[in-house]
Amino acid sequence: MIKVSKNEIYYGFTGLLFAFTALPLYLATPVIYEGVNGLTLTTIGIILMFVRLSDAITDPIFGQIIDGSSGSNKYIKWLIPSLFIMIGSLCLLLNPPRVFETYNAAVLWLTTLTLAVSIFSGIALLSYQSWAVSWSADPAVQSRLIALREFFILSGVITASMLVTLNMVKVLSLVSILLLSLVFFMLISLKKSNIKQILQPKSEKRSWRKILVSSNILLYFIFLVNALANAIPALLFIFFFRDILKLDNSQGGILLAIYFLFSAIGIPVWKIFISRYGTMPTWCVSIAFSVVFFSFTYFLSEGDFVGFLVICMLTGFLLGAELICPPSILSNLITNSNHRGEMEASYFSIWNLCNKLSLAIASGIVLPLLNVFGYSSVNEGSENGLFWLQFFYAGIPCIIKITSLILIILFIKNREDLLP
Repeated sequence: MIKVSKNEIYYGFTGLLFAFTALPLYLATPVIYEGVNGLTLTTIGIILMFVRLSDAITDPIFGQIIDGSSGSNKYIKWLIPSLFIMIGSLCLLLNPPRVFETYNAAVLWLTTLTLAVSIFSGIALLSYQSWAVSWSADPAVQSRLIALREFFILSGVITASMLVTLNMVKVLSLVSILLLSLVFFMLISLKKSNIKQILQPKSEKRSWRKILVSSNILLYFIFLVNALANAIPALLFIFFFRDILKLDNSQGGILLAIYFLFSAIGIPVWKIFISRYGTMPTWCVSIAFSVVFFSFTYFLSEGDFVGFLVICMLTGFLLGAELICPPSILSNLITNSNHRGEMEASYFSIWNLCNKLSLAIASGIVLPLLNVFGYSSVNEGSENGLFWLQFFYAGIPCIIKITSLILIILFIKNREDLLP
């Protein structure tokens, strides 16, 4: 039986807070702000793209700064203040004034707060992810921390997504504040525990050339492509179940909850699969089957709740592997490159940059294109608009997933050291 320490549980529990600024934020923002002082999906999409691009640029900068910090508790020192600013900005973003004085005031409010949430969430996440790698030299401990982290994040996403689909953003804000208070005391406890982190002697210069070698660039590009395939359905989920399937908010909440519940169930199963067959093969299997199962979404129509529920169960279970494989691969890469205790935050900053670029591309291209093709979630759109909504939701992600699978197979041939 695997023993999990109190400190490891405290570490994993912190992941609940990040759940509120991930998928739920991008589910809620277009729904909350479309129509406010004349804001359109195109405007909101451009703002989200600008925010994600700006945020993505700052991640590598803060990654280098965090790596250059000193002290055994350097990750906690960055984590705590970032979490407070992140949650404070989130609460303001989800609860805007009913009416702004001008259109520009609405744009400024949305842009400023989304940027604050994203940047400080990025700083906190970099510290959080890097902490797991430097926590212990034992790969089993690292794997356990990653699994705990993703499990708690998924648990938070289930709760937050249901609250968003039920339009209970005020409750979501209150829950996030209460969790922040609890996490604060847990982190203080961890700080007092004096957990010994692995710290290497600092190099004279932490150069990006150490990280951005050709094979690593291909790996990061794979992360970007696969993240884009996941970002598009996440962005369009509410529009899909409301306007294509004609389901109500409670049914949408059930679908999201089931999806992430099965993801959480899948994590321990996929950990066993990884221990037997390796991380890369496990990731390939999960992507291949996700394409097969998610492709059926393209053929759903009004009232197909049960069909979509089954798809959510299957693809949710497969998501469990996609959540733990990339960070495990990155941890192996850091170890094999002899950069543990020195450049963890820099490695994870580029990974986070890829994830945020995927959201920027999805927000800045997909939403405006849907608007051009005649789709609107506020006004009655055309049949042509609904066709494109379903195609962007179900068709495009499958094509992108297949592309990422091909790239992974090519990568494996050149980097067999990352197969374990």
